Amino acid sequence: MTDYRGNAKKDANLQAFLAILEKRAGFAENSCRFAGISKFWFRTRKKHADLQEFYAIKVVGGAVNENGTTLEYRKLNAKGQLAIVLIFGLLMLVGCSKSSPNTVMNEVDHTMISYEQYRALFRNMAAQLELPSSKLIEKTDDINLVAIDKEFSLGKKSILTLDGEQSNTETQERIYYQDGNQVITVIDLIYLNASLGKDMIFWPTKQTNTYNEHDFLHNYDECMISYDNILVKISRVSPEGGLNFSEMQQTVQAVASYLQSYKP
Repeated sequence: MTDYRGNAKKDANLQAFLAILEKRAGFAENSCRFAGISKFWFRTRKKHADLQEFYAIKVVGGAVNENGTTLEYRKLNAKGQLAIVLIFGLLMLVGCSKSSPNTVMNEVDHTMISYEQYRALFRNMAAQLELPSSKLIEKTDDINLVAIDKEFSLGKKSILTLDGEQSNTETQERIYYQDGNQVITVIDLIYLNASLGKDMIFWPTKQTNTYNEHDFLHNYDECMISYDNILVKISRVSPEGGLNFSEMQQTVQAVASYLQSYKP
């Protein structure tokens, strides 16, 4: 069994106490453990005089250490008893929360949008979406097939279509906007076979040395929103000078608001 006791080995009585605690509480290797208990225990003993002589909790029939000597149980005052209850209550809560593998964070809505609904979203967005200070200048039309080496898709397909064949089921479409400063905004709609729910899933940080040391990186920004099984990628590119962050925020807000109110 893994030893989590640290400095507990230096105190035979405390070591016996921990062994009793594990046995009586039924702790198993993969269940809640008192990780780090010894350090916390010794810090507490230094602070509370009434805990100096406390080494074990009373169990039916008493307890015997490795040398066969019966452990001595000291009667604690009300303050000491309360401290013990709080200490072990907190440790059990922390240990359980850290070791539980089944904790649910944010449940994903697995709603799936059909391919026909995806096509309709692209058409409607191109016709209806308005971005601040920008106007639509182009969108992909007809059939735009992209052939790739199959290895690029991890062996899945050779053509970026729904069925992986030469068909009219392409899974990526693009809309271009431009503002008065010649900044280009690109909206990509990418169809997936699995839902990611509705969420902002990607907006990279700029707090890196590389970004700060290369001014041309300031001319580009991007983020990605999941709309069930459709990825909506927003990219902005400036031909000269850095991008205005507030304008990027306004662009993202416009796209998010459109998706929030859209009815497939």
